[in-house]
Amino acid sequence: METYGQFISLQQFYFSRLFVDSELLNNFFNKNELFSSFYSKTIFLRYFYLNIYVSAMLLILYFTISSFNNKKFALLFIILLVLTPSFSGHSLFNQKDIGFLLHIFLASLLIVQNGFNKNTKIFYFASVLSGISISLRISGIIFIFATVLFSIIYQLNLEKKSWREVVYYYSKFSAISIFTYLLVSPGSWFSPIEFISTSLNQQIFLGWTGSTLTNGIFIQAESISSFYLFSWFFYKLPIVFIFLIVASILGLYFKILRRDTFYQFSLYFLLFVNITFIFYKPGVYDGIRQFLFLLPFIIYISTSILLEISKKFKILIPITILYLVFTQYGLGPYKYVYFNELTDEKTITYECENIDGCGNWLTDYWGY
Repeated sequence: METYGQFISLQQFYFSRLFVDSELLNNFFNKNELFSSFYSKTIFLRYFYLNIYVSAMLLILYFTISSFNNKKFALLFIILLVLTPSFSGHSLFNQKDIGFLLHIFLASLLIVQNGFNKNTKIFYFASVLSGISISLRISGIIFIFATVLFSIIYQLNLEKKSWREVVYYYSKFSAISIFTYLLVSPGSWFSPIEFISTSLNQQIFLGWTGSTLTNGIFIQAESISSFYLFSWFFYKLPIVFIFLIVASILGLYFKILRRDTFYQFSLYFLLFVNITFIFYKPGVYDGIRQFLFLLPFIIYISTSILLEISKKFKILIPITILYLVFTQYGLGPYKYVYFNELTDEKTITYECENIDGCGNWLTDYWGY
């Protein structure tokens, strides 16, 4: 759908058109029966480009995190994120949700860590990234607002900035973000107001009447439990992250809170999204696909806790990595269907067959 942003989709389209008939890839296509049609070649190239794009964004994330933390932290964060099945699986095909995840996380990093006008280049880059994030999903404006709100409170309380300075700074930030949003959304060029209105209606105010299979029961999208997100992440996250998040919630590592502003923000962001979800209860479907953008914030917290614990138990990091590698085993390209060890697959399969069928468990199973 055009209102969901074409920033990455257009790049995929032009990349596929550029190389689909190129001599460079003709030998490769001719040797493989899977690429016997123009359509199959085009689809392959589009997803191939998505992998290039995701890899480039991960590289930028690595250098960004290294600049305010350290290289060890940044590398471990990238490894844990890539080895999370929901991320690696969706990275193969889901340009909307993975694109939104990467852009909004990077924008949040830059907004929070850059502080108040410390680096002009970073300020403009963060503003542009925010605009791109909103173009991919207009609901991103809510989460960018939450990020800016955190940054404003932090600056007023700790950096002792005046309201006038803060208002000027973020007015400029908002103007650049809105301009970028319109610039990378071709559908808005002729009727921007109508385009924005349609985007809001199709995303934030969507009255979707379908249902989603959750814990063996088909639940109407508009009548979901307040604990929907908690329940889904509980079964979709590798259990090592659940333990690390629990350790964080219990406040076992207050010294991280004191020294890492983005760690504080990540906790605040997860709380903000969950509280917003509880009160607003948006229409959701396909499990946590629309909330994949929470993954890097969860991984950032987990990385912080893991490194802190590993100061006493150094073997914990290699054990965690080996466990995450094991979670990928046997899933092939269908990593997005992963459920952790707490899920009873036999009961689930039996229950969903009683209700409305499980579909193809190996390739398109969204429920539990």
